[in-house]
Amino acid sequence: LHYQFVLRARRDDDRRVLDRLAARAYAVITDLYPTAGVRERTERFGERVNCRVLAVDSVCTVPSGTFTKPEFAARTIRPKIAKLLDQVLEPVAEGMPRVPVSESLRASLRDTVAAGGGLTVLPLATMTDDDIARVVAACEIDHLVGAVAQPGGSVAAQARFAQFLQHGLTHYDTQRNEAGNGEGTSRLSPYLHYGHIASARVIREARAAREAVGASAADLEAFVQQVTTWRELSYNWCVRTRHFDQLSALPDWVQRTMAEHVNDPRPQRYDLETLEEARTGDRLWNAAQHELVTQGIIHNYPRMLWGKTILLWTESYEQARTWMFHLNDKYALDGRDPNSVGGIMWCLGLWDRPWGNKPVWGGLRPMVTHRAKMKFDVEGYIARVRGSRLL
Repeated sequence: LHYQFVLRARRDDDRRVLDRLAARAYAVITDLYPTAGVRERTERFGERVNCRVLAVDSVCTVPSGTFTKPEFAARTIRPKIAKLLDQVLEPVAEGMPRVPVSESLRASLRDTVAAGGGLTVLPLATMTDDDIARVVAACEIDHLVGAVAQPGGSVAAQARFAQFLQHGLTHYDTQRNEAGNGEGTSRLSPYLHYGHIASARVIREARAAREAVGASAADLEAFVQQVTTWRELSYNWCVRTRHFDQLSALPDWVQRTMAEHVNDPRPQRYDLETLEEARTGDRLWNAAQHELVTQGIIHNYPRMLWGKTILLWTESYEQARTWMFHLNDKYALDGRDPNSVGGIMWCLGLWDRPWGNKPVWGGLRPMVTHRAKMKFDVEGYIARVRGSRLL
């Protein structure tokens, strides 16, 4: 086996390195990934090259191909996942030996990669943190988005998961919406997004550790539901719905309620810059946005409030949708993940039912920040996000 990391540091850098490798390959195996433009790039790649291109679902616990149509609610996909879960969680032994690649083949592959010029071929195994920082500084990216303290990689993912098993799985069923102390959730979403840890492994190890850590069956079940039902419902939606992130993809009742309330006056209007800089008149919303910008993540419950509140502050549902995706995808460590898509579209009525008929909301489920104190320690959350200083 040979691994070679290649970085396109700038937009104009060589884009055909994979085409050159495919020209000498029997098959190319890639991720079946529906978001972030990956599906479209894979389709274009498959049309260009002469070898076989195979897309494999490496994200879900239960392979997404099991479900051949969009599932319209958690209640429809949950029993289907549960029926197959024990089977797919069986440990898989590594059956193929790792065959070393000859140095001549390594050199040949490196030459093929570098043939187009303008690419950065990185020896990751020998690079220091300072080396990586210099490479990142030279990339054509938005450098105004700062780094976060949370480390990436499989070692960090396993450490985070071990911390959760020891301190978070117990009482997960009742504490996962408690944002005040920040320990009620696993915070594994970024690691699952980047493939630093596998969902099947997470579930297997949580099952094995439940009794030892003193967690109840309800705690384990609530955690498994988050990792499987809700996460894989989002993936299913994005795989089976071509325009998964557009208002036009939402159910008919959402279309009707938005059409009815499109001209409702909004109680407050903010521009995108004010939202991005967390300078609204809502301390809780500002804290959630601050957590997103500085830590790359928002606790689950404030994240739902964050998205729902934007509906009240923008001139249209389309602007709210656009700005939610912009802020989430720019700053969230799990931005552009199907799970992020599902969360934002849920704020707009996906997988939900009509909830009355209120101004602006129409039939959308309302969530307002002044009622959040009934759900979790709001002041504790604000203080935790900002350190010891209240907003």
